[in-house]
Amino acid sequence: MSEGSKRRLSQGVGLVLLVLGTAILIYEPLRMRALWPSVVALALVFLTRRAMLGLLVGAVVGALLLAGGNPVGAVTSLGRDHLAPHFESE
Repeated sequence: MSEGSKRRLSQGVGLVLLVLGTAILIYEPLRMRALWPSVVALALVFLTRRAMLGLLVGAVVGALLLAGGNPVGAVTSLGRDHLAPHFESE
């Protein structure tokens, strides 16, 4: 197995674990989930060495937790309520 394929395999496994962790934390008390989006973002940055990807996935995970596990509502809320207002002119 080449070095590139080993790295991609470890990145895939890490991403799956982060998604499963998010699915489990949706039903945990709020204090347990407060730092999870930051943990996901940092772990993904370390795994992939891509900062923008890690930050975007961390934001999606945070929106997913706020939406109570509804992925469509999370992405809609992230775009409409959190990202879009920063791009509007006053």
